[in-house]
Amino acid sequence: MSAKFFSIEDFYDEEMNVRVTEQGVKNLMTLSERVMNSHYSYATDKEDLKSVGVKKAFDLLYNGGFDPTRSSLKNYLYTGMRNEMKNYLYKNSRDVPVDDEILLGINQSYEDPTDGTYDLLVVEDSEIRRALGRLYRDWE
Repeated sequence: MSAKFFSIEDFYDEEMNVRVTEQGVKNLMTLSERVMNSHYSYATDKEDLKSVGVKKAFDLLYNGGFDPTRSSLKNYLYTGMRNEMKNYLYKNSRDVPVDDEILLGINQSYEDPTDGTYDLLVVEDSEIRRALGRLYRDWE
């Protein structure tokens, strides 16, 4: 008979104190990959996503919320990983880097005649008005 893929003994001792074995870590990494491949195979940042899943599993193990009378440890961790990965992907899809010059149409680079560097904090009022006019046609 082969050993179970996900054994509670790899994560807890007899008194239900957290004690993650080396095999337990391997199982968490495998479970995280399974969650990712089952639900988020389209993701481009797969390694980050797997790391998010494993981190969430450790958070769940150490927060003391697992109740063996309600579900199996595998299902508990799987659900937590899946939800955390979904939140991670949602958050990252909303964080779109924006170049202010493109967004507002403001030329923010001014050459400093003394040393040739650029001061990005200097913006003329007329440029702000022009940029707002481009964004909001009815703005005066």
